[in-house]
Amino acid sequence: MQSSSITFRLLAEADIEQIHQWLNEEHVAESYGEGKYPEYEQVAKKFGDKIEESKIHCYIIEYDSQPIGFIQTYLLSDYPEYQQEIDMHEEAASLDLFIGNPNYIGKGLGSMIIKKLVKEVIFTKFNVSACIVGPNVKNKASIHAFEKVGFEYFKTAKLKDGTEEYLLKISNDKL
Repeated sequence: MQSSSITFRLLAEADIEQIHQWLNEEHVAESYGEGKYPEYEQVAKKFGDKIEESKIHCYIIEYDSQPIGFIQTYLLSDYPEYQQEIDMHEEAASLDLFIGNPNYIGKGLGSMIIKKLVKEVIFTKFNVSACIVGPNVKNKASIHAFEKVGFEYFKTAKLKDGTEEYLLKISNDKL
């Protein structure tokens, strides 16, 4: 697997069916969907709204032009309630992702995708000095992928809904 084969393209309406399929893959539902297997209408509404949303930048992750996953980026300051929940007031961007295609899981792509996105999108499109992520404390694979890139743990935050996020941070001079 090569980093040069990874590309990102903007999410389009035509991708909604693929997103729905991925969200219903067991490995995605466990970590990204909190164990839920959503109905198509729920996915169409949520991700269709994201296409129109100017605060969230959504991409399909491709490997050799083959769609394999989803990633979204945003400024933390655009979500002040969440920023307050995690007690983070630094001007930073964040990202969420999943590899939906099970044929691409466990091949080391996660850290390559994260590193490429942080370099090419987070630190070039956003005027920030840090990227902060909050995978669920139980999502060991995600935590490992972020740490492999150079993200460092700084605290655990308990959210209003009872979930705990393992907060990690990387600054643009660490890549």
